[in-house]
Amino acid sequence: MHISLTKKILFSLALSVILIFLLEFGCRLFVQGGKWRAKGGPKINELMPYTFFGLWNPSSLYTKHSRHVFVSTAYEGKWDDIPVKKVNNEMRILVLGGSTASGVGASRIEKNFYKLLEKKLNERKEDKSKEIRVFSFGYGGWISSQEWVLLMKFCLKFDPNFVILFNGYNDASYHHPPDTPLYFNEVKTYLTRSEIQKIVGEIISGSAMIYLLRKQFYDHRTRSIDKDPKIKDKIIRNYSRNIGQMTGVLTTKNIGVLLALQPILTDKGYHSPSEREVLKKCLTCQYTADVYPGMVPVVQRVGERYSVPYKTQWFEDVRETVFPDMCHLNDLGHALVAEEMFEVIHPLIEKQSFKDQ
Repeated sequence: MHISLTKKILFSLALSVILIFLLEFGCRLFVQGGKWRAKGGPKINELMPYTFFGLWNPSSLYTKHSRHVFVSTAYEGKWDDIPVKKVNNEMRILVLGGSTASGVGASRIEKNFYKLLEKKLNERKEDKSKEIRVFSFGYGGWISSQEWVLLMKFCLKFDPNFVILFNGYNDASYHHPPDTPLYFNEVKTYLTRSEIQKIVGEIISGSAMIYLLRKQFYDHRTRSIDKDPKIKDKIIRNYSRNIGQMTGVLTTKNIGVLLALQPILTDKGYHSPSEREVLKKCLTCQYTADVYPGMVPVVQRVGERYSVPYKTQWFEDVRETVFPDMCHLNDLGHALVAEEMFEVIHPLIEKQSFKDQ
């Protein structure tokens, strides 16, 4: 029986699709019983910080998410609960970063650095008719690439007067370069992607088979980090690009900026007994400590280029415990950070005119 070439091609395509579906089904069964399976589907965004671009939509994600932003007495709820339009005489300060920026480590909400900063700014403001509100958009594990997308796609709509970029640790602690994952591995790709790319991204993001491939790829890159001395340079270049782009966008829009390279335990001048114990047990401290010095001049250069304040040194003379782990802060640490940020920001926002409401 003669079978035409067209039929052979169609049969091959159909067979390939069936095999792909069977592989996907098998992978989903495997992932279903895996310990890294999260409720609702594979958490690819937790696998590597760059893979989240294919599945992320800020407004829809945070409508469903349980993470809260706490500011003053006006708004306490999810990020999407914050009114886009300001109330009369309101000045908004946004904080971008990872878990430290979100307030992890504080014993309660009122002890978070951004709450303390907001309180102090309102107590010391000259114009008592103005209301200053500080919103934390920090999210655990995020790096500067994700903060950049969050800023461009979500945060700017809140019309901030000032933005604090309080980050660095997550960028330094990821043991892989920014060009290793599959698809959507650059911020630019996400920001400029077409409708077709969005569809492809959604398909890839929902695939258990691609998830397993990514995991194997990530595991391989992690195991081979010591064989690639250029990884640290790539991480630093990526961080430089991201904070430079964010600062450029903000200054162009006449929004104030503070570049704050977040404090880490290895940079503290004196270590308390409990902090020394943390250093002994920390498996990744040395790697992060090796990358961090390269990030200091990056923050300085970006700050000088755009004429914005920057801060790279913290707790130089503090002997008490402020770090319960490598990067998070206890109540004392939050209070000290709030105090140092206040000293930088207060004179700037006093000079800055409030935008017309």
